[in-house]
Amino acid sequence: MTPARFTTWAVARWTVVGVLLTTTAFMVASYLLGWRLLVVESGSMAPTYPVGSLAVVTSTDAGALVAGRSIVFESQNGSGAWVSHRVVRRVETAEGLFFETRGDANPAADPLLVPARDVRGTVEYAVPRAGHVLGFLSRQPVTASLVVAPALWLAISAAQRRRRTAGHVSPPWATASTA
Repeated sequence: MTPARFTTWAVARWTVVGVLLTTTAFMVASYLLGWRLLVVESGSMAPTYPVGSLAVVTSTDAGALVAGRSIVFESQNGSGAWVSHRVVRRVETAEGLFFETRGDANPAADPLLVPARDVRGTVEYAVPRAGHVLGFLSRQPVTASLVVAPALWLAISAAQRRRRTAGHVSPPWATASTA
């Protein structure tokens, strides 16, 4: 193996390790801090949150929400989907606290008020295009390859190391003695 090729492989390996460690650290930090990571799937909040963004959602006290805050709530259509829209105004009725919401790209407010009990959190920030990456990594074949590829890499590296040292004879002082 030439020195230049060794350097290229070393840089490639350390780049992959760096990316994996950074991603793992972000995921662990997200879990420890109680963040929910959601992929923006529609353009209703564009340009604030473009399609494919990764939204970082934190839990919140619905009673403390004010107009202008971007919230995540369970959809009123019964699908269980989560929607991110901005609070237009608070509405207090005899049935409790509700929010009128609207997507930034939508011309009018949503037709149904959102009950405070359906609010799941607030969007703290969003990373454009990062949702595409999370969506890709969440696919079953990709997730499996993230486990299989490093295992193969380790196995191949170990086999190469064994092959390189196969003809090497250790000096007598390097062997373990059984006294």
